[in-house]
Amino acid sequence: MAKRQWLIAGGLAVVIIAWFGLKNPIYKLSLSDTPITAVPMDYSLVESWAAYPDARPPGAWETPWGVDIFLIGPPTGLAAAPGIVNALSEEQREAFDKSITELTRALPRGLPIYAPRYHSPSAFHPKGEYADEVGDALNSALENYIDNDNRHRAILLAVDERALPYAENITAQVSSGDLANRFAGRIVFGESDNRQAPVNCNPSLENSCEQQVPMQPAANPSSFFLPQLPGHIVSRTVTEPAGVAETIRVQSQQVSNWLDENAPKPAEPLGSIQEVAIVPIRRPGEVEADSD
Repeated sequence: MAKRQWLIAGGLAVVIIAWFGLKNPIYKLSLSDTPITAVPMDYSLVESWAAYPDARPPGAWETPWGVDIFLIGPPTGLAAAPGIVNALSEEQREAFDKSITELTRALPRGLPIYAPRYHSPSAFHPKGEYADEVGDALNSALENYIDNDNRHRAILLAVDERALPYAENITAQVSSGDLANRFAGRIVFGESDNRQAPVNCNPSLENSCEQQVPMQPAANPSSFFLPQLPGHIVSRTVTEPAGVAETIRVQSQQVSNWLDENAPKPAEPLGSIQEVAIVPIRRPGEVEADSD
């Protein structure tokens, strides 16, 4: 009986050792090797955004000067065949929405949040791979937001540290040119030295254009037994969400006050122009000429 128990225990040990040694290649073989692609996102559609205001915020011609949060969540890091994973698939949406929900816990209520969805690289790719493709998509989201939603409001950029490789061009855009005075700084969720911090922002921030927010991994004991792929993304939680939200609120208020006191108010745009038929003017006694 004891010998049989030893054999069973030995067999289980072999299986466990084999699993930890082979789980990653076995999992990869279970998926198709055909590279996957996804149709470019249309950011004029609300479903292309994980967070989007229910009502249109007032333009900067009103007081106080409004501040928006442009939030870039982490890639989902889900396992799939090599390539880019469709952001609108159910699995992707659920994973991305979970990350966005966690990050918004640390953002102040009352500030409009715009969080674009984007096609994430498969977990089989190292972190930062496909930076150009993902960065181009996020640039498109920012352009759509500025053209259609911003209305000269200030912009606070909030980025998950794991999305920084895709967000450097966005940081450069909002911290330069005409946007620099309206740039309310960058908040980075997670602590990382592998970044290029912005150097220009609203003067009220005194060149402290970036703040880092500590995060900690969410408890998930079963993850030890799952395949560990290069682009795997670990769920994280914000350490002190209420305190972070208050700090961001004060920072946003500071920028808003500076803009109200120092920046010229933009003119409120006119409504759409309608064509009006010109009525002919006749002298007394004149009648409309008969048509041929």
